[in-house]
Amino acid sequence: TDPAAELVTGKVLGASADLSRQLIATNAALTPEAVENDNAAVNIYVHNGSDDSFQYVATSHAVLNGGGTYTDGPQGQFLFQAQFAGASADGTHFAFSTRSGALGTSPDGASGIGEGPPKLYDFDTTTGQLSYVGVLPGGAPSPGSLAAGVQTNNSGEVAYRPVSENGSRIYWTPSSKGAIYLHEGDQSRLVSERQSDNSAQSADFWGASANGTFAFIGSSATLTSNASPAGSDLYQYNAETSALTDLTPDSTDSSGANLQQVLGVSEDGTFVYFLATGNLASGAVRGLDAQAW
Repeated sequence: TDPAAELVTGKVLGASADLSRQLIATNAALTPEAVENDNAAVNIYVHNGSDDSFQYVATSHAVLNGGGTYTDGPQGQFLFQAQFAGASADGTHFAFSTRSGALGTSPDGASGIGEGPPKLYDFDTTTGQLSYVGVLPGGAPSPGSLAAGVQTNNSGEVAYRPVSENGSRIYWTPSSKGAIYLHEGDQSRLVSERQSDNSAQSADFWGASANGTFAFIGSSATLTSNASPAGSDLYQYNAETSALTDLTPDSTDSSGANLQQVLGVSEDGTFVYFLATGNLASGAVRGLDAQAW
């Protein structure tokens, strides 16, 4: 039987930039490791378009609803338990989150079917290894984790490139409005760190350069000594030096920069386009101005 013909209920979660590989979720058991005939299980695979093969990633179980029973309805309602977070350009890495119990090397305490916060994973298609991204500095696992920026913008947009083009860097957060971390190798570093006291601060991740070297975050916390006293500033994080630079420091406008939205980030991270109400450049007036750095 052609495995592709068994995709009775399925969803493409995301794809690599070159479209050679896709992350899919389906109730079909397409490999020996997959779970079949389980109304609460969704199997996650990477589909390789070059040879039409399926590589097993994990099985995500449906989360119990408040009444303690499985959500009624067709299997398709469970597919949203897995959310695409990003992929490397060549499809060797896929990042996704699920509200299912522990998968692979994620923290214990919610194995199998269960409730809980989303957990972010990275799957390496070359080695077949599934790893938990949400590891805090020092090695302790975060109970929950999300790709940075995926749920931070009020208008619902996905941020620019939380996963680098080669998959080696993933920006993540313990919650939709939490501190920002950079996962690289098997460790994480704090990105939204207040330099005065080295404490973790809540921030919005807006995007990164293609290689993940430069990340752009917004925060109303005074992360640097020249930060605006009010409103939200736009900061640039350098992953090579761990330096944090305020791109919208308080100057002539005592009301602050008041960052509203980032419109785009260039691939090399040398340009970022954003909306702010502060008077940040010559010719600007207080109000909603589009500005570039």
